[in-house]
Amino acid sequence: CKNKWNTLKAGYHHVVHIKNASRLTWSDTDGVGVSSETQHVWDEIVKVHPAAKPYGNKGFPHFAVIDHM
Repeated sequence: CKNKWNTLKAGYHHVVHIKNASRLTWSDTDGVGVSSETQHVWDEIVKVHPAAKPYGNKGFPHFAVIDHM
């Protein structure tokens, strides 16, 4: 249970960073939705935060719930 919570919390922090990045949009169902116009921005984020890579085109449906905790 503790490991699951740590995984969810880490995902939440990655999404917060992504949401704060300039020129990127976020959808809880689709993630960033990396396009050819935003690929270079996404590549820079992934260099600094490699664990954020899965959220390029995949959302994080638990964001709103964890954000309200």
